[in-house]
Amino acid sequence: MIKTVLWDVDGTLLDFNAAERAAIKTLFEEFGLGECTDEMIARYSEINVEFWQRLERNELTKAEALVARFERFFGEYGVDTSIAAEFNERYQLTLGDTIVYRDDSLNVVKSLKGRVRQYVVSNGTVAAQTKKLERSKLGELMDGVFLSEELGVEKPNPGFFEKVFAAIGAEDPSEIMIVGDSLTSDIRGGMNAGIATCWYDPENKPVPEGFRVDHTISDLHELEGLLDPALHKLHFKEGCGWKACYDETAGTYTAERGGIGAYHLYEITEEIFELLEDGMDDRETYKIIGEGRHLYMDVNDRCGPPYTVVFDDDYEKLCPWANIISSGKVWPDVLTDAAVELFASEKNNREQRRRRREAREAREKKAPEKEP
Repeated sequence: MIKTVLWDVDGTLLDFNAAERAAIKTLFEEFGLGECTDEMIARYSEINVEFWQRLERNELTKAEALVARFERFFGEYGVDTSIAAEFNERYQLTLGDTIVYRDDSLNVVKSLKGRVRQYVVSNGTVAAQTKKLERSKLGELMDGVFLSEELGVEKPNPGFFEKVFAAIGAEDPSEIMIVGDSLTSDIRGGMNAGIATCWYDPENKPVPEGFRVDHTISDLHELEGLLDPALHKLHFKEGCGWKACYDETAGTYTAERGGIGAYHLYEITEEIFELLEDGMDDRETYKIIGEGRHLYMDVNDRCGPPYTVVFDDDYEKLCPWANIISSGKVWPDVLTDAAVELFASEKNNREQRRRRREAREAREKKAPEKEP
């Protein structure tokens, strides 16, 4: 069962060709180099692929490859090659100005949030990828980002994945899948690391000899079918300071509310879910969501030490999609039970808390007494 997805960015989650084209045209104008035709951009793309593959084979360093590709390109078209380093520096930042999603990738990643762990694994530069991930909002959905420039080793080298696995605490390679468009970087990297490989191939090209491709998809939406068949199908509504989810597989409705100094999770009813509308303000939804059953609360409002209250131990199971915040010590069961009995706002929790308290007390009675 796949529990962790490693995502490539350029050419997989984001349309790299669109960003590349826009960046080069913009910089030709900025540097006063005249028009960069479509034919010139196509030639640059060929040169770029060549240099990235040389980088993957450890034939040259990233710093050398990034500048040398522009030196070759400029040399072929009679442009001053001495500006290659400066051009590349501006190019890294300009790449992030154009965000084009592949196959609605943002919503694909959103739909998997909390159901599998998701990490970016990219050979792109820190400058370019940081801007892309921030502007695309993909970065905030990931459980982590791993860039070869920071790790000191490129995909597909085994050392890249060894560092990733050590950082994420991965123990079973059979539970990890890499998804990417590059056979030489992503698929070869997955092969070297001994994990499942998923080739993103929108053009439906045949798999060349020498590559172990476990799965091939032409649309990113197909990925869900390759993962755990028990993955839940989730439907969301959200607005400023809140988000609600209908788990079609489990038949449950849940919601989260957050603001300055407080974070809450609730189990809600279908009727409450139907009352909520995308874009509603938290002031409108405060009472609506509050009619549900409180599952979890985290408070860090500077009025005292931060604390966390767990009303239902199954909150993570009920809300696998939520970005749960935990900033303080968890209240002991005795204190939580007392609060549930005392506050009218927690009346929906009384029955389940009483059952759990009785079960806990019964276990304590059965436990053998410790010798003095």
